[in-house]
Amino acid sequence: MNQNMQAIAWMLLTGFLTITIITLGKYLSEPPHSFHAFQVVFFYNALALVFFLPMWLKHKFTLRTTRTPTYLARAILEFTAFSLTFYGVTHLELPVHTAISFIAPLMGSITAVLILKEKNYLYRWLALFMGFSGVLIVSRPWRAGFDLLPVLAMLGAALCFAFCDVCIKRLTRTEPSPRIAFYMVSMTAAIALPFAVWKWKMPGAELIPWLLLLGFMVAAVQFAVSKAFSKGDVTLILPFFFFNIVWSSLYAHFLFGEEIDRPTILGAGIIIGATLYAAYQARRKGAAARSKAQEEARNTTLPFDMEIPAGADMLPVAKARA
Repeated sequence: MNQNMQAIAWMLLTGFLTITIITLGKYLSEPPHSFHAFQVVFFYNALALVFFLPMWLKHKFTLRTTRTPTYLARAILEFTAFSLTFYGVTHLELPVHTAISFIAPLMGSITAVLILKEKNYLYRWLALFMGFSGVLIVSRPWRAGFDLLPVLAMLGAALCFAFCDVCIKRLTRTEPSPRIAFYMVSMTAAIALPFAVWKWKMPGAELIPWLLLLGFMVAAVQFAVSKAFSKGDVTLILPFFFFNIVWSSLYAHFLFGEEIDRPTILGAGIIIGATLYAAYQARRKGAAARSKAQEEARNTTLPFDMEIPAGADMLPVAKARA
């Protein structure tokens, strides 16, 4: 199996694990268990910490860091995002929840402009507008009995995840991946603990396997997504993440008796199209910037009439990002 096929396979697995985690959260949050979202978030992170420990002990990385404020900001955002996510999935059908969550990458591109000062392009705002149009079609606020709060919760979660991505981009400049993962789950669990205690409900013995499965899935999805991005370009694997709508529809049908309807399919299609459009434009702009940088490097005048050695124009130049 070549690298591209491996990347696609890992991304499909990432999506399946992600939807399985959300499905477990929905199962734990709904009757007869009815755990509060705060408690589910605590289980999510505390049990993942247990399954991450063998990997961390193997890498023997140091916990010393100078980026504590950024780690703390990310943990607060993660806690807020997952609390809103598990609240949303309790009050929305699973396919609708998944479709709305697809808007997160579009919000991420805008936060990169506003916070990371990446170059602003019209296509990012156009894609975001298209994405919100898809959300409106999926949620259908004009229908009788519409509940706005879960939709707002999902949009808030998407925005928090977008800001999390900004924190991750800043952290990866100086921090190793195992340390980032450790502080993510440990600090988020610590933040979630008092909120979970406030709404605490003792899980029965029959739920222990499900809670352990939740922790294992969280650790597994981190491994799978890192493999996916190490094997292939983001523009190659991104479309396959939208296969999540298939996983969520299957879980919804067989576990919760929910069916995906035409407006959800249409709205999800618009959001997916907007995201793919943004990814294509970003790749095109990035390729143009790299080409321009290479052209400038070739046209640079060297002092003292130096000759350019054969093959020197193939040396790597600084990568420009859209």
